[in-house]
Amino acid sequence: MTAPIGEPEPRRGSRAQSPIGLRLIAAVFGLVVCLAGGLLVLISPMPTAFGVVLLALALVSVGDLVVVLRRKARGEPG
Repeated sequence: MTAPIGEPEPRRGSRAQSPIGLRLIAAVFGLVVCLAGGLLVLISPMPTAFGVVLLALALVSVGDLVVVLRRKARGEPG
């Protein structure tokens, strides 16, 4: 299959090829990193404000995951 002139060849394979797939991967990564970091900061002797900020960012990642999964369930392109 060839692409029109000036457009890249279409790729097949991983989920990260579509913008919504890449957003899903980024949201999962953000959730894991922020949740783990926030919990580690809260159990360490460091100030708790940084841990609370990381846990808040984990909640934002959960919200983003919900939006992305809803869009994928509806079958939205890209």
